[in-house]
Amino acid sequence: MRPTRINLFDEPITVTGAFLSVVAGLVSYLASEGDVVLGFVVGLQVQGLTLLVQLLLKQERRETRLGSSGELLATIESVDWLPGVVRSISTDVARIEEHYGHTVAPDAVRRVLDTCEAQLHDLARGHLYVDSYDPSLKLQLLGREASVLRTTSLQASDLAWHLSEVGRTYWRAQVDALQRGWAIQRVFIYDDWSEELAQLAVQQRTAGIEVRRVARASLPMDLRRDITTFGDTHAYEQRVESAGSAELDRFTVDPLDIRRVQQVYARVYELAESLDE
Repeated sequence: MRPTRINLFDEPITVTGAFLSVVAGLVSYLASEGDVVLGFVVGLQVQGLTLLVQLLLKQERRETRLGSSGELLATIESVDWLPGVVRSISTDVARIEEHYGHTVAPDAVRRVLDTCEAQLHDLARGHLYVDSYDPSLKLQLLGREASVLRTTSLQASDLAWHLSEVGRTYWRAQVDALQRGWAIQRVFIYDDWSEELAQLAVQQRTAGIEVRRVARASLPMDLRRDITTFGDTHAYEQRVESAGSAELDRFTVDPLDIRRVQQVYARVYELAESLDE
């Protein structure tokens, strides 16, 4: 067993108190013409006061730590499912540090947690970035209580998406949503009203979607956007960022963001025409 090494300078109050007690005892001894008992008592009193001050400071530091821990615990417990997640993450991280601390695993853990933290910061602002070819969140939103889906579709990027397997999956979800009471509006922003695009638009109108169209060249630059709103609670802007080879959509639940997207859509809708015009 390794001996415990004590560094007196880690306890400056104790060292200072001991020094002052010696000085006070010596001064009292000299002032009382050699009264040893008085010098001892005075030194003991000073040392006692020192220990009392140290005890109070330690108690204050302990209460501060407990207060911080208590606030953290209260925050975690305010969300029903969060304590279990935090406990599981803490257990796994501690196990990785214990068994694989000499490898690159702890660095990988930190990178994973840093990514998670950044995503949580985005979510705290009401934003979530999702791969454009991952329809799961769109499908989840269409599965909710019936509302109104309003969306624009840029021919240059969306035509291939609509005709892809992901696009067909999303289309089936829209047909199902229409049958459950959803209303859907779509404005096609086109460069060339091709036969392929015309067939897609007619198919959607036949299914019950309100379809409009507008030439991209006739729109101001700030309206040439791929945007969608789900009622008044969710919105997203397609392909706003790139992550490697993936194009990312930005979903938002922030009321100001949603209102901004709704205003953009309203302007595009007003400038568009029906298929028959």
